[in-house]
Amino acid sequence: MKPTLDLSLYLILVPELCTHYTAIEVAKQAVDNGVTLIQLRMKNTKTHDIIVMAEYLKPVLGNVPLIINDDIEAAHISKAAGVHLGQGDTRVNVARKILGDDAIIGVSINTEQHIHDTPKDFDYIGVGPVYPTKTKLDHKPPLGLDGLEKLAQISPTPCVAIG
Repeated sequence: MKPTLDLSLYLILVPELCTHYTAIEVAKQAVDNGVTLIQLRMKNTKTHDIIVMAEYLKPVLGNVPLIINDDIEAAHISKAAGVHLGQGDTRVNVARKILGDDAIIGVSINTEQHIHDTPKDFDYIGVGPVYPTKTKLDHKPPLGLDGLEKLAQISPTPCVAIG
């Protein structure tokens, strides 16, 4: 059964940015304070290490779904709730075949064309970046609030603002 998709407080957890607390402590504090979904983002990390981190995280999350950024294999092996894919990652239809109908699949977009070109078998869209960000050095030009609003209005699914 697909976990409930509540995007109201969506945390992108980047362990290397957790300087005063461990990623596990940050996740626990976030869950205790109402986060509704956590995306584990470990760019340039081996699949095995993502799986290990996911296994450490899951016990502190309770019913909060864990989404793995980019790595379908890590999401599948760790039995995460789903995966979030960028435009350059594996296609949504491939992720759906591997993870199944109950998986939550999110897709990053930043143009109308991305919305039209992406297979529609996803559950939500991450729109952005809305603002410049230092957490992703190769990001597209920021959309601003007007760009976010425009893309959210034509999205076939719920959206979250990223960046």
